[in-house]
Amino acid sequence: MKKIFFITFILIIFNNVFSDTTKYWENLLNIGNEYMKSGMYQDAIISYNEILKNSPHIPQIYNNLGIAYENVGNYEKALKNYQEALTLDSNFPEALNNLALFYLKQNINIDAALAFAQKSIQIEEKPAFFDTVGQIYEKKGLLSKALEFYDISLSLHPQKASTILKAARILLEMKRYDSSMKYLERLVNSDYKGIDLFLMRISLLKKTGKFTEAHIQVSEIINSYNKSEYDIKHEKALKEEIQSYFRTTVWTAALTYYRIIYSEKQELPDALTLKSLTRIFYDKEIPYSDNDGNSFFINRNGIVESKKFGINPDIFEFINFFAIRGREVIEQICLKNQEIITIALYEYIMLHDSSLENINIGNLNIDSDIIKCPAGGLYYLKKGKVVCEKHGQLY
Repeated sequence: MKKIFFITFILIIFNNVFSDTTKYWENLLNIGNEYMKSGMYQDAIISYNEILKNSPHIPQIYNNLGIAYENVGNYEKALKNYQEALTLDSNFPEALNNLALFYLKQNINIDAALAFAQKSIQIEEKPAFFDTVGQIYEKKGLLSKALEFYDISLSLHPQKASTILKAARILLEMKRYDSSMKYLERLVNSDYKGIDLFLMRISLLKKTGKFTEAHIQVSEIINSYNKSEYDIKHEKALKEEIQSYFRTTVWTAALTYYRIIYSEKQELPDALTLKSLTRIFYDKEIPYSDNDGNSFFINRNGIVESKKFGINPDIFEFINFFAIRGREVIEQICLKNQEIITIALYEYIMLHDSSLENINIGNLNIDSDIIKCPAGGLYYLKKGKVVCEKHGQLY
């Protein structure tokens, strides 16, 4: 997070400026600082620019203006003010760090950003400066180097939540799951309740096969959702994860149903067949992908999974339900088939003045490609009743 350089006394008085005038500029400076603390950046910009009319050679004011302009999205003026601060004082560590972060966020020149950040550390060893170097190395894909600087930052500020999360995220990416969890444990018993902590814990628990614990974490987020204030990015991430669970669950249901119907088949169904079966469980079209368009896949356990969010933590309970529901649907289809064959049977008797003993299923006017048991059972007559070799007599 950018360091706002608050100045206790900064004004340079030229040519016997009166004390009441000095007091005015001091008050204006204090007002500008308060605006910055409160996030009222447009008002802070007005106050700081007014001060510069009187004292245009104060690097700290330009640094603060850079932060304010960046926060209101005026990146051109933000860059100009950071550069002006360093023109006035090339060894101003906060301005060096802020310019490095600016370059990093704007993806302008990562090597220049690293040079500025490293220079700030040489001047003053602050945890925020080491954190910035860590972010730049992470951006460059040098994860071990990034972790090294995050650890130095944490040695100076052990409970800095944002740095802990960055280090844990790198270890997660490096598949060092136990180490990643150890970093997160620092925050579990702290006052930090950011949703990013929950989401990362969920990801780690799923990666290590602890699906029940992952589900508990998801439930905690959902239960506290209306009581907490999440920023748009984290709210979007939570919604995407839950939506991904829903989609993969419906596709897993369709796959389970397919396996019940075609138990003799070893190969997986084609996408079109599987898509048609999702309608049994949900009457609208379900994408076979997450919101970013990344396709799902069927894992080695036969469960539809998202590359980004994994499987629904409750999927094994759902699979059991789907298996039961699938069997019920198959039996209902078989029941309807038996009723249709029975009607065809009595129509045949009436038209041909025949007795039941002289009739078999093949004599009836039915399409065997359509009227067939979903489980592959053959229909036959037994004592004048239609029976399925798989399900028996259902009506």
